[in-house]
Amino acid sequence: MKKKIQLLSLSLILSVFAFAGSRKGFAYGSPEGVKVSFMQEGGFFGSVFTGEDFKRVDYGFSYTPRLNFLLSENTSVSADIPFALGLSSFVNPEAGMGGMFSFQMPLKASFNYGLGANEDDRFGFFGGSGLGMGYFTFNDFWSSESAFTTGVYLDAGVRADVGDSGGFTLSFNAMIGKRMNIYGINTTMMF
Repeated sequence: MKKKIQLLSLSLILSVFAFAGSRKGFAYGSPEGVKVSFMQEGGFFGSVFTGEDFKRVDYGFSYTPRLNFLLSENTSVSADIPFALGLSSFVNPEAGMGGMFSFQMPLKASFNYGLGANEDDRFGFFGGSGLGMGYFTFNDFWSSESAFTTGVYLDAGVRADVGDSGGFTLSFNAMIGKRMNIYGINTTMMF
């Protein structure tokens, strides 16, 4: 079943870009072609890594570069890589000192409306899906564990203009894998 979902996600990504390119061609910025722009966001994330015998929480930095293919004045499809990197440590009276390292790296296609599809609107939203991989390793005085997974990645969020600082994004995501699932929240700024 998971193979079918992964194949369906990959087919969706490819068909979205085939549709965007078939509308008028891929001439960068020309009146006859689809307009392509590069956008990026950076910020913070929090994620919960869950498996059969574990549940761990991590936080860190996220960076999302993306190529936008403008479909109309306020809509676009984009190829995104929402990369997240977490590194945390803690001191617990019962468990002693410990730490966690994690990363997530999906490749996804998104539909963007309003802010994010362009830079002129005051508000926007998006939703996307794709394939991704995630990893974490956790160590404290009593235990050590790690897990790696690949799977289907889904996310959705909203964007709001905050003046000269750019756009603020709040998004929720999930990566559904065979070994573990990852659920998260991101807060980023467009720059």
